[in-house]
Amino acid sequence: MKDSSENLEGFFYLPLGKINGNLANTILDKLEAFVCIVDIRLLKLIWTNKYMSKKLGFSFDELTSMTSDEILSLFHPDFQENLAESIRHLNGKPDGNGPSVFKIRTKDNHWIWIMATSSIYENNPDGSYHYLLASASEIDIQGLNLHLLRLAEKTALIPHEELYKLISVRERKILQLIANGNTDKEIAEVLNISIHTAKTHRKKIIHKLGLKNSRTLIKYAFQNGLD
Repeated sequence: MKDSSENLEGFFYLPLGKINGNLANTILDKLEAFVCIVDIRLLKLIWTNKYMSKKLGFSFDELTSMTSDEILSLFHPDFQENLAESIRHLNGKPDGNGPSVFKIRTKDNHWIWIMATSSIYENNPDGSYHYLLASASEIDIQGLNLHLLRLAEKTALIPHEELYKLISVRERKILQLIANGNTDKEIAEVLNISIHTAKTHRKKIIHKLGLKNSRTLIKYAFQNGLD
């Protein structure tokens, strides 16, 4: 297998400037995260760290020799369109793509969940994007779902009186006005505040009470006798 530092030599840059490829390789290989450089035009892996190779079960040579179709096949069908869409929209995002969740396949055909981010690594002379630096961490999706479920159940069991204590006196007044059918403009006039402030209060109340939107907020107010 090729030493990955050979492929990284003369290629890797840090904010402090260009550093030796071997040093870059050592730093990135010690990270317990997926790190790779992708040729956007060809959808081809140019370099990967050892952690990525180990977790996926493919050698460095196998990963960097994969065709675009083979790389795409590593992603679960439900996420392939999202991946393609993210790449297509890179030109509108000079800072790269924010965190995205994907389901990817290992060499022994097991699926793992990752949260990935990317940033533009190098441009072509015409300004178009050429290389993408991507990093990802494995996530325990089942554990996360269980945690969210338990959190939702815990929130649902909190008595109305306890939830009501989470909001301020001003927010309680606004909640009563919302329950009475007042719009943000009308609330702003009653309380002598700006519409923006009224909207901000509404969002904070929804968040504090663990609700989804204004509709569920009004329902909450009616159910708890705040109208």
